[in-house]
Amino acid sequence: MRNLILGLALSVAFIVGCLVRSLVVPPVRAGTNPPKWEYKCFRENGAADIEKKSNRLGAAGFELVGAAGAHYHPYWCFKRRLP
Repeated sequence: MRNLILGLALSVAFIVGCLVRSLVVPPVRAGTNPPKWEYKCFRENGAADIEKKSNRLGAAGFELVGAAGAHYHPYWCFKRRLP
């Protein structure tokens, strides 16, 4: 009985979530122009080099969107909106 109630509650929550999503998130309109982005990624070893490049890109309007990779050779990725 407990499993039946739990399954029913989860099903109702899923359905309500699907219905609410359509009310909260507006659909994409045909003919609109989604934003376009420019990306810059680099790979550096030293913290001083990373800081210099990051400050230079930040001054140019870029923002950090991701950093990943090995401990000694991470990739740093930035983006900015194109006009």
